[in-house]
Amino acid sequence: MSGTLGRIHLFAHAGDRAQQVKDRLARMLEMAGMQLVDEPAGPDDLVISLGGDGTFLDALRRYRAVDPVFCGINAGRLGFLQEADSDNLVAAVDRIVQGRYTISRLPLLHVEPFDTEAFNDVVVERSDTRTLRLVLHVDGQELGPVVADGILVATPSGSTAYAVAAGGAVVHPDSDVMQVVTINAHPSRLTLTPAFPLVLPGDSVVEIGIEGNPRRLPRLVVDGVETPLETGITVRVRKSPRSVRVLRLGLGGYWERLRAKFS
Repeated sequence: MSGTLGRIHLFAHAGDRAQQVKDRLARMLEMAGMQLVDEPAGPDDLVISLGGDGTFLDALRRYRAVDPVFCGINAGRLGFLQEADSDNLVAAVDRIVQGRYTISRLPLLHVEPFDTEAFNDVVVERSDTRTLRLVLHVDGQELGPVVADGILVATPSGSTAYAVAAGGAVVHPDSDVMQVVTINAHPSRLTLTPAFPLVLPGDSVVEIGIEGNPRRLPRLVVDGVETPLETGITVRVRKSPRSVRVLRLGLGGYWERLRAKFS
């Protein structure tokens, strides 16, 4: 999918570097005749986030209800979710102005019973120093009790975040899958803890039940946003019917970006 987008909203991290990049980018876009707006209003608008991956996720949370197209420009540190770096603004602006881009739809995870969504990952984890006793189900089949610091479910886009740090696989963002990774699982003959990441079909339903001592306090973390949990609750994760549209500028392939960011 390609074409010409209308108005552009710049969403920047509060840090000095991101604000400087925002000012420079705004001047370049206005000189090219693009219209800048204070807020996106609909699917013909483009939201450009300026910062790191956290800023990109903040922009998604704030604006995805109006379904704009999102594009990240790295003005932070790692910036794996970003489409371009701040030292490559000229090429990025040229492609945006000329309509030389594609638009990809990337999946979200729906989280019950909280009725929220994740672009990167859903994590059930300990909030103190004690491990949790969890029960993992996939498509209604129990995979056994899990004694661990937690369990995370990641989208392909989120596979390069917490998932890879916890020993998960790197998954290409165009793959129709989700990934389940146990965090610091305790090996024991009394549990059936998966000792390896599970890459599942995209339409799978993952359930994480919380058992054990109520003094062992768990928490739910959805794209970095924390919610306290109580024992006895079950967190259900499945693919959302909604998705996020992301601008692809073609300035570098996925594997090139992977090599550059993780080398």
